[in-house]
Amino acid sequence: MRNITLATLFFGLLFSCSNHADIPVWEITKEDGPKSYLIGTIDYMDKSENGDLLNELITNKFNEATTYITQIDIKNSDFLLTKQELEIGMNQTLKDVMEDVDFDYLQNLITEFNKSKTNNLLSLDSNRTRLIFYLQDALYNNNQNNFYFEQYFMKQAMGNKKNIVGLETYQDFYRTQSQISDEEQLGFMRTIGNVESFSNDYKNNIAEAYKEGDLEKIQEVTINTFPYQKTNYANFYTKKHTFWVRAIDSNLIQEKCFITLNATNLSGRGNFIETLLSKGYKVDKIQ
Repeated sequence: MRNITLATLFFGLLFSCSNHADIPVWEITKEDGPKSYLIGTIDYMDKSENGDLLNELITNKFNEATTYITQIDIKNSDFLLTKQELEIGMNQTLKDVMEDVDFDYLQNLITEFNKSKTNNLLSLDSNRTRLIFYLQDALYNNNQNNFYFEQYFMKQAMGNKKNIVGLETYQDFYRTQSQISDEEQLGFMRTIGNVESFSNDYKNNIAEAYKEGDLEKIQEVTINTFPYQKTNYANFYTKKHTFWVRAIDSNLIQEKCFITLNATNLSGRGNFIETLLSKGYKVDKIQ
């Protein structure tokens, strides 16, 4: 009980004086089952943001839940399988598999990026990860100033000894992206131009849309920024949503759950909420 009181107090202190929309919250029920709750999150909210985001409604629903459902299934993730998805294979580096003109373009991108930011990127000559993952490492580099909702709730759930369920293992998450064709990876690389500007524009656009409560814009910005998601939409979204709902069906029927899910999955065709509705759940937006 003391842990719950402290958690509620910390939520209130962490975020106050909001000038933007509330975090979206949905209530989920099925037949005579218990009520569960889903919130949409992003990874690009700066810690310095002074907003009343995690309000009393959210803290109460989290505290009432017996099970926390998070997007990444850490417990069943396998490091070796994940490593296999990340790497090119055959001990090859990017220099071994890229045409000279493409490698030079990438080299120029990273050289320019290194001038403006201290980072921990591997040298292109020694890097063995696939191009798409190397680009992501650069684009998402140095995010220490961001507030990560899932990490925060995970820590709270562990402290309060909640049951923790994950939707997708790391190896499955990276497998989806490792199936992007070489042509699409190269095409995406050439849309970047400048790593820091590209990254900042995307994060700022997502944060702005989130603070406006515009979930449709979040997905629109995402799939337009990463066009390989548009051409592989089923793998990135609709198929995953069907699998995720099936994986947690027994939890939702039997116990109170609190779900955090990236807001990109909550709009667009075949989104997670539509999938819940198609499986007989009642879903009402309450905030």
